[in-house]
Amino acid sequence: MGAAPRSAPSAPRAPQRLSTMGEISLLLKITPRAIRFYEEIGLIAPARAPTNARLFDEEARRRLAWIARLRAAGVGLKDIQDILDLDGRPAGWEHQCRRAIEKVTRRAESLRAQIASIDAIADQLRGELHDEADAAPQRREHTRAG
Repeated sequence: MGAAPRSAPSAPRAPQRLSTMGEISLLLKITPRAIRFYEEIGLIAPARAPTNARLFDEEARRRLAWIARLRAAGVGLKDIQDILDLDGRPAGWEHQCRRAIEKVTRRAESLRAQIASIDAIADQLRGELHDEADAAPQRREHTRAG
């Protein structure tokens, strides 16, 4: 009997590009202090160089990009952790994903309500400014007549 055919050797993989703290900070516009904090609370786990410098692979860059987007949207750190935990697709992840969508949707609704409130205040101030502008010539005429 002949030997079973052997598969061709796989091509060696190119080494993964690692980013330094400075590079990732500039790329994602996150301060090094914030990145260290995210590591401290377990949101990210960068690799370490022999010099102990943090090194960020594609997965760490992707997680940090998510964190940056979610923080910019005002999502809290606990909710960010819940969203990032969806990555592993554990049993029940669809339920977790729906919960994360609900949290983000509630945050969007809260922000829309805040915007509406701010717009109402701005409208009121514009109205008062307009009323004041209308009243100013009348006061000047009254002062001249007196």
